[in-house]
Amino acid sequence: MIKFLYSVRDHQAGYAQPVAFMNDGLAVRSVQDCVRLGGGDMHNHPEDFSLYKVGSFDDVTGKIEPMDVFICHLVQLVKDGE
Repeated sequence: MIKFLYSVRDHQAGYAQPVAFMNDGLAVRSVQDCVRLGGGDMHNHPEDFSLYKVGSFDDVTGKIEPMDVFICHLVQLVKDGE
């Protein structure tokens, strides 16, 4: 099965370690929970972060294909949740 790799980019520090999700919607929902409910930097400064799809991972072959797809600015997830 193909899963996609997502990373949050901190505009001050760079990309975080990627995490695998089945689709963009699941990745956005997970990050939105961090932004809205967490107490860290993404919660306190969402304007400094963006979500990217950085690759795909085939769990049968182990093959990773790079991507560079902008998904959203995290500050938009705060506005969408209001």
